[in-house]
Formats: sequence, C-alpha cells, structure tokens
Amino acid sequence: MEDKKWEGKTFVVDMQIDGVTAGYGHITIRPDGSYDTEDIEEEFGKMLRHQKNTLTEQANEEEKEFITDNITHEQEEKLKDFHADQCDGVLDDDMPDDYENWLEELDIDSLKNIIK
Repeated sequence: MEDKKWEGKTFVVDMQIDGVTAGYGHITIRPDGSYDTEDIEEEFGKMLRHQKNTLTEQANEEEKEFITDNITHEQEEKLKDFHADQCDGVLDDDMPDDYENWLEELDIDSLKNIIK
C-alpha cells in the first residue's frame, strides 16, 4: 500500500436499501495493506437475511389478502366450520367477531389447508 496514512484506520460503512439505513459495518485497513472485512460481511449477511424474511412475510400477507378477497362461498363455509370447531362448541354473539380476528391471525399455510 503506497499511502500509509490509512494504515490501521477503521471506516464505518453505512449499508442502505432505498436510501434507508439497513445496517452498517466496519472495514479496517491492516498495516500490511490488506482489509479486514469480516465485520461488514457478517452485518451484510444479517441484513440480507432480514430483508429476505421481510419480503417473505409481505408476500405471504399479499397472497393471504388475495385469497380472502376472492374466496368462494364454499371455501368461506369451510373456514367458518373449522373456526366453529375450534370454539369448543361455544356459540354466542361474539362468534362473528372472533371469526374475523381468527381469520386475520390465521397463517397462509393453514388457510390454504382449510380451504382446499
């Protein structure tokens, strides 16, 4: 490395996605001129895993919304029957509200299994 003024220096790298900071890491220049990038590589990996999980959650929510917006009468009856079975036979005025809350909390895989 020609210029020794950077030797031993550590630089903070701000990693952004769409202009929003998603993580940061450090790059250190060693005395021999090589770079220590282990920290930034680890942080970048964490950032990518987080983004993957976030995108997967968003895709699942969008798919669930599409399914529930386009559900057939038969599929809705299957869901209501399944929900009623989960209520241990208790029927009361709150059941329609419970059904809506239950449906909102239901994960995409369970939804697909019930309506198939």
